[in-house]
Amino acid sequence: MKHAGSLLATMGVILLLSSLLASGPIDANPTLQGTIRPTFFDYLPLVAKNGPPPPTPTATPTETTTATRTSTATPTNTPTMTPTPTATVPAGRPVRGYWSGENLGFTISTDSGYVCSFSMWWPDPPYPCGLMASYCKLCSPIDANGHFSYAFGDAKYDGDFTSATTANGMWIVKRGACSANGTWSASATAGGPFNCNQVGTVEICAWVDDPTPYRDMGVTVYGQLLDGGVGRNGLPMHTLWHFETTTAACDNQTGYDGAGLARCSLPIYKAKVGYTVTIDVTITYDGRMYTASTSFTPQ
Repeated sequence: MKHAGSLLATMGVILLLSSLLASGPIDANPTLQGTIRPTFFDYLPLVAKNGPPPPTPTATPTETTTATRTSTATPTNTPTMTPTPTATVPAGRPVRGYWSGENLGFTISTDSGYVCSFSMWWPDPPYPCGLMASYCKLCSPIDANGHFSYAFGDAKYDGDFTSATTANGMWIVKRGACSANGTWSASATAGGPFNCNQVGTVEICAWVDDPTPYRDMGVTVYGQLLDGGVGRNGLPMHTLWHFETTTAACDNQTGYDGAGLARCSLPIYKAKVGYTVTIDVTITYDGRMYTASTSFTPQ
């Protein structure tokens, strides 16, 4: 009986030890260790996603500069220089800018409404009634039929615009008992510095009567200001002439030669041959200054 009880006690101890070994530490069982560790590492990506976000890359200075250089946006109030001719030609009107023909030249105003600085010369004799050249600084209006006329000194000119880029007409010279006449033709040309700036509805243009004058002749500069295509009169015009070693100025008001037109002249006998003189033309309108530049090169 005593032997049987001892046997039962021994069997109980063996069962207890077997149970404890089966539920022992994880590290004591390689099989369980291999199963649990992958499960632990599966949480690492989730922890990383919930952590602080990585910093957002910023553009390098090179990228910023490149974007600025390739941008085509124009600031709202920045005047833009426009070549000649650029504006839409009004119906029945000639292209603005410089026009030339054989031994003659003139300028069409900003609004295509006036012929300015009509000049004609006869380089070889016989000169008509002894007249070698005729220059007029005035501006003459172009009527609804495309016709204009000049009468100054001993000469008179009539002209008609046959298209937006072509014109022809007649000239008459009378000096005492002498009378002579002939015909002329001209077309729009890219020659001559006729420059414009536009800000909103306001446009200002500037040009000279002769881009390559002789030094014994004066130069006349013109300015015209339009608002919504309409010339504005009674506005002060100030011009600044940048010679090689000095600056000079002359002033006037718009409206004397036509709608929005102004002009003034200076002698250039001290100007250096071959040096390009730049003229800044400023017209003040509604409390704001509008500027365009032109130039000439003495010969």
